Amino acid sequence: MDPKALRVRVLAVIGTVIGLIIVISLIVANVGNTKPTPKSAGLKPEVVLKTHKTAKYGTILVNDQGFTLYTYQLDTTNHSNCVSFCLHMWPALAVKSGHSPVGVGVTGLGVAVRAGGVRQVTYHGQPLYTYVIDDAPGLVEGNAGPWAVVHITKH
Repeated sequence: MDPKALRVRVLAVIGTVIGLIIVISLIVANVGNTKPTPKSAGLKPEVVLKTHKTAKYGTILVNDQGFTLYTYQLDTTNHSNCVSFCLHMWPALAVKSGHSPVGVGVTGLGVAVRAGGVRQVTYHGQPLYTYVIDDAPGLVEGNAGPWAVVHITKH
């Protein structure tokens, strides 16, 4: 088997295992918890993205509610490979048809069309997601395995 293909498969398996562990932990830890989670899975007419400074990760990209945005290492330019169960844990940041994402101090935003016509916001071609475990603005609980916070560098 091609080493690159093997690496992709291994990362996918690791990501799935991590996801299952997180889901089980979430179920056990949040029984009866009714805290709101980011509403990024719902389509918005306008999606505003901005930067947020953190001590640990530097300047990162967040949505208009202040929730951390992530990229998935197994995605390719303007194409998401996060489907099915993955999307339940990592909701795609989507925007309604006819609208575009707006960046406050952020450039490189775009839109990729997912299967089914959902318009997912991208940063320099990388599809963006939130993470359901990040249940408050500013949390960064999903920076692990094939998932990474979006670092913003000023030129």
